[in-house]
Amino acid sequence: MDLKELLSFQPDREVAVEKRPASENAPASESRDRKRKRLSPPRAGRQSRFDNPVERLVPPEALVGASDVRGAGASSALWSNDDSTGVANGGGGIDEEERQRILKMVEEANPEASSLDSVSVKKMLLAFDRKVLKNREMRIKYPDTPQKFLESEIEVHDDLQELHALSTVPQLYPLLVDSNSVATLLSLLSHDNSDIALATIDLLHELTDANVVRQGTEEEEEDDEEDEARGAKSLIDALLQGNCLAHFVQNMERLDEKQPDDSDGVHNTLGIVENLCEFSMDTVCAQAVQQGLMHWLVKRVKARGFDANKLYASEILAILLQNSMENRRVLGDLNGVDILLQSLAVYKRRDPASNEETELMGNLFGCLCTALMHAANRQKFLDGEGPQLMILMLKERRQSFSKALKVLNYALINPEGA
Repeated sequence: MDLKELLSFQPDREVAVEKRPASENAPASESRDRKRKRLSPPRAGRQSRFDNPVERLVPPEALVGASDVRGAGASSALWSNDDSTGVANGGGGIDEEERQRILKMVEEANPEASSLDSVSVKKMLLAFDRKVLKNREMRIKYPDTPQKFLESEIEVHDDLQELHALSTVPQLYPLLVDSNSVATLLSLLSHDNSDIALATIDLLHELTDANVVRQGTEEEEEDDEEDEARGAKSLIDALLQGNCLAHFVQNMERLDEKQPDDSDGVHNTLGIVENLCEFSMDTVCAQAVQQGLMHWLVKRVKARGFDANKLYASEILAILLQNSMENRRVLGDLNGVDILLQSLAVYKRRDPASNEETELMGNLFGCLCTALMHAANRQKFLDGEGPQLMILMLKERRQSFSKALKVLNYALINPEGA
């Protein structure tokens, strides 16, 4: 082959070029693939950092704190999927020491995460009783120096707020009874500082709430449901045995409902009475007369104008009348029939101004109908010109029309009539 042929010679490419193994072919493309895998989001069939149960429980705030402590190197090691990092840290992305550090940070950031048990509840109640006793002693020792007992009073108020956590464990309510804390709470209703009494009412309202007791029972076992029901019943029984209704009436008598906080306190007190009725109707109906609740309700319904507490009082009064003949008799003795007629007379020529006032009017008519089931009250209804008032309402044909007709029906349905 001469020089000219040598310069123009081109070898066969299929023969000259050898195929390289897959591992040696285009290392640059393999590097790009690795980079793409690290940047792409997790997909099905691919392990993610959230597959680790410890890392899945750690909130981002704790992880940020961990990276701040250990520096940028720790942060990159924590999230890196590189094999060398996993080997260096035990194959899990983070070593055991780092996991314990993060879990400790989570626990410190969420102190309420741990559930209450009998031991913690007993300690809480013991500390509460001691602070109440200390406040009582300081008030007796320094009656004219509020600065001396102010700190102990604040401690009692703070503990009352902490006791709201007990509403999450109704099955532990018997500890309240066994530790005599129920009596302590009832004694606070007559505390000289009305803020302490209002905080106690707020606590009892939440502890006796039937919705709290029944919360989550669909997912729990029947045994847990029974424990919660027994716990709630023990608290209700202890309150009733402690003459709680008398304490409630005494506290409501001193509250000024023109003040928003006091008005809320009266509303929450009536809420407690309603909760007690749901658990022990017969006992509440009997004690309502003995401990002055019926008298307070009749007086509250007599007040002029409309407000939320008057509406709530009419609801409680209707409940007590519907479930007890004795309460109907007492209503007549308290001149309650005449008071109901006076309260209803305002709707003779006008309709209620709101849906809530319409509900109030309905409750008052309901109380009157129930009261007429007692024979002596029908005579009081006649003496108070009740039939004439009902006839005027029928003539006006306002919202009270159907309810006035119902009252006349109750008055005439009995053998002796009205």
